[in-house]
Amino acid sequence: MVCLGCGFEHNCSVHGCAILRNASEHMEAALANIDHLNALLDQRDTQEGEGK
Repeated sequence: MVCLGCGFEHNCSVHGCAILRNASEHMEAALANIDHLNALLDQRDTQEGEGK
């Protein structure tokens, strides 16, 4: 990916674009939250199915 001079290039170095790395971290955190919420919903549905 060509650097567009976004102003964050001082944080990119050999690790790639700082903005894309940050976006990726946020998406991974969001997916983890979704997985956790789905697990809680499954647990609730199981408990309701058992009559609790």
